[in-house]
Amino acid sequence: MNVAQGFNPASSRGLRRLLGLLGFATYTIVVSAVVSEAIFRLTPLDRRYQRGIYQECAGCGYVYHQRPGFDGISSQGLRDREFGIPKPAGVARVLILGDSIVFGEHVKPEETFAKRLESLFQARGRNMEVINAGVDGYSAFNERVYYKERGRLFQPDVVIIAFCMNDIVDPLPHWNFTGRNLLTIPDDAIPNLRYHVDTILPRFRISRTREQLSRYSHIFLDLSVRFAPIGDPPPFRALPSATAQDGRRWPTYVTSEDGKSLEVLLDYASPEWQWLRRMYDDLGAAIRAEHAMPLFLFFPLDYQLNPDYPFLPQTLLMRYCAERAFDCLDLLPLFRADVSKRPFQRYRSNYLDIWHLSPEGHRIVAEEIAAYLTKHRLVPALNPQS
Repeated sequence: MNVAQGFNPASSRGLRRLLGLLGFATYTIVVSAVVSEAIFRLTPLDRRYQRGIYQECAGCGYVYHQRPGFDGISSQGLRDREFGIPKPAGVARVLILGDSIVFGEHVKPEETFAKRLESLFQARGRNMEVINAGVDGYSAFNERVYYKERGRLFQPDVVIIAFCMNDIVDPLPHWNFTGRNLLTIPDDAIPNLRYHVDTILPRFRISRTREQLSRYSHIFLDLSVRFAPIGDPPPFRALPSATAQDGRRWPTYVTSEDGKSLEVLLDYASPEWQWLRRMYDDLGAAIRAEHAMPLFLFFPLDYQLNPDYPFLPQTLLMRYCAERAFDCLDLLPLFRADVSKRPFQRYRSNYLDIWHLSPEGHRIVAEEIAAYLTKHRLVPALNPQS
């Protein structure tokens, strides 16, 4: 049959109408996407952060910090009171660097081990100030740069560097919960660049694409989205890693956002270990250059309290300290000695918290640090209060 004979003008008009509608819909989606993305990028960073506590640190090297004056944050950006600069005469100072463990996630400021440590010494008549410089999500990178640019100005006698096993995960998903993944992350902040490029960036692009599609679909389904705050990209989620040994499967995950295993810290030649040594070597040297003493504090994960747990990066962490002649305190033996004290938060409403300390955990850590500082006489100015 001749093709012309089989051509239906009515069908042609319907097809043209359908194509026109599809073209208009495509045009609308593209325009809406561009407008939405422009609004998203022009929205001040503070409004995009879930909790409002974090802000991009303009002109500094540590990427972000806590917003001064926000909900318990001092004008110096600390979850603490104001401290005099320069340091008053006759005062001993301890500066504590770290992440949300030091910050005191889910506990009151006075319950953190920083403030408990201060209270312990002051109760003994010692004129000591302990500064809580913990910031959620910080790693050895942020701590190193923060000390050089800000922390050293407090003139501490001792700088405690708190290490959590998740300090070696990729910062892109780990900082995602506050929207900071929109910022440029320095290469120096990434423990494993190949892993970042091959594994994390593809996952991030998929996550952003899904988030944008979801946002654009809401534009058509509900016009009220125009008046709602633009949310953060959805958090990364990774399957918890576990490793079989001696017929048992042991947890080895270090964060919920990244599938990286604790086992990378069992290889002293791994990219993560090379990065960690470089960060801590530089930080330790900077602290000593200011005539202060570094003290590295190693926190275990909750599942490591099992006395049969086989994977212990603490062994290599203490090896590193011995090689560098650093003072280091491994808290695993302390926590294992009496698990009935329940040092971790554990069960929360929406996840198993294997990282953050309970108020009791903060208390026993403060007592252990006080005993260590006293035994090793690390603080030179422990003079009685006048």
